[in-house]
Amino acid sequence: MRRMKIHSRYFQKQYLIVHTNGANQISSCYVVVTISYPVISKGPLNSIETVFKAPFALCGRKFLHL
Repeated sequence: MRRMKIHSRYFQKQYLIVHTNGANQISSCYVVVTISYPVISKGPLNSIETVFKAPFALCGRKFLHL
């Protein structure tokens, strides 16, 4: 498997999932990123969706309540 530098143009659909406790305090925060990358050079794009644990600094006022 070749290592590829993933350019920012291949990142899509970035959104935050924030879990809050009863007192509306943030308990955990994740960012969901879809990464699209060409399978072969200039070929069709392959997509994977992945979830990263996000730093609390990213969890602003706009978030999705679960």
